[in-house]
Amino acid sequence: MLSLHMAERQQFAECLAKYAERKPQKYLQIDGHHLPDGGDDIMRPDEDGDCINSGSTWELMAHNDVRVLIGTGVDAQVAVRQLRKIIDWIVRDGQQLMHEAFEDRCPACNGTGKPGQDSNGDFDDGLRFYQIPE
Repeated sequence: MLSLHMAERQQFAECLAKYAERKPQKYLQIDGHHLPDGGDDIMRPDEDGDCINSGSTWELMAHNDVRVLIGTGVDAQVAVRQLRKIIDWIVRDGQQLMHEAFEDRCPACNGTGKPGQDSNGDFDDGLRFYQIPE
């Protein structure tokens, strides 16, 4: 449960009121995760402990061409390294990433726009992951 002071509650309420007036906008979302202790079957970090994935999202924020959000307590070197990987990915595969995000197409969706099973019959949520170029 959120524990907010009165001033924070007022600010939060004003924010929600502004959002209620906005039209949802679709965005390509690229997330970076630092997993220095390793990942799992889905999140497989690279040798730096980074896992970068993409998908689409609907947001109520004012339209921005590009927005970068960095979480509290994130090491600046980790953020810079992940941003460089994101830039590399966009340079290399940007048109495909945008097409998949904005056209509701994903590698595992089989044209349905919804996650499904991969060729092995395993569940696939449709997220694309950054692969280091060889």
